[in-house]
Amino acid sequence: MEFEKEIKTYATAVIADDIYKNIAELAKKNIENGVLPYTESKPLPQDMNVVNGRHLGDINKIQLELKAASIGAKSLQWIYGADAVVLGLELKSTNASEFQTAKSQNPNFNTDPIIGFANVPRDLALKTDKKVAQIAAEGLGMEAQTIYLLDQFTEKSLIRAFSERKIEENVTRVGNDNARRLIKTISKNVIKNIAEYNSGMKEKDLRDSMRKNVRKNYNDPKIKQNIIETHSLIFSKYSEEQKIVFNQLTKYFTSQKSGITFDEKISPEDKRKKDTVFLKAFEILAKDDFRGLSKVLSDAFFFANRTTHLDFAYERIYIEADRNKQMKVLSPQAAKFEKESQQPEILIDQREKDILRKHERQLQIPRARR
Repeated sequence: MEFEKEIKTYATAVIADDIYKNIAELAKKNIENGVLPYTESKPLPQDMNVVNGRHLGDINKIQLELKAASIGAKSLQWIYGADAVVLGLELKSTNASEFQTAKSQNPNFNTDPIIGFANVPRDLALKTDKKVAQIAAEGLGMEAQTIYLLDQFTEKSLIRAFSERKIEENVTRVGNDNARRLIKTISKNVIKNIAEYNSGMKEKDLRDSMRKNVRKNYNDPKIKQNIIETHSLIFSKYSEEQKIVFNQLTKYFTSQKSGITFDEKISPEDKRKKDTVFLKAFEILAKDDFRGLSKVLSDAFFFANRTTHLDFAYERIYIEADRNKQMKVLSPQAAKFEKESQQPEILIDQREKDILRKHERQLQIPRARR
């Protein structure tokens, strides 16, 4: 069987149903192989875009988790295909030894990406470098991007791109100063983001706030009533299978974000029975109602998000100080660097920030339909 050896930098003819069908197929494979992550007592860690340190949301996040479970990935750190090519990463399918090792560890391992909806800007400030400019041109006007897990790339190319001592060597691949500057800046940010992700310290305060909010929301009678009414409204449009999946996943995603654990007192036998019911419902939706599955996955994710917000708010309000920040719920963003970057100035000067902002893409994730 042939596997892709070139990194895909864009997707063509992608519609919402393609993604929903892909989620259903990944779900069926996960169930068949006994690796569906949503029955585990300990949730998967948060994913991270290594370029900007952000997390995916909604359907793209769920796709990534199912993909990681399917291929036996050791981490949920990921990168967009276009960024991977700019950095000179190479898929394991280009290295017979690494690819065979990965396949021996997990027969389902592959280097195929998942597809996430996004926009690509028309100016990456790289047009004078032919190879990189061609990659940028390929994505113009497309509304989807490829997403790869770091585990899908060779160790050699990861070390070359993300090692301080290898950065200078890596940038010699391109002959344009703007491209070299971009590669340097992204590489330094990746090194910083991975170190912070691995330490777990960057989001410690945020997770503490989320835990406090979950407890407060369920203990405050007025807020709890709002949660119950919202839950009832969602359930009024659900099949029995969707109800089962929703209840399990809201706990899963809440635990994943805040660290709070559920069902701690449940016996092993009762947990097995509960998991069996859940897996059966999940499998029925995956086989017979792929849109319904994606809808309940999205709903559960957003409902869980709200339970971690102060007063069960729609907006991303975690502490009182956030109320005046107008932190509206937005689609996740890919490779986006804010105008007031929080990155240390020692790593990024203003000129490099300007280049990175030209390299941004914003996800637009359509919701599943019924």
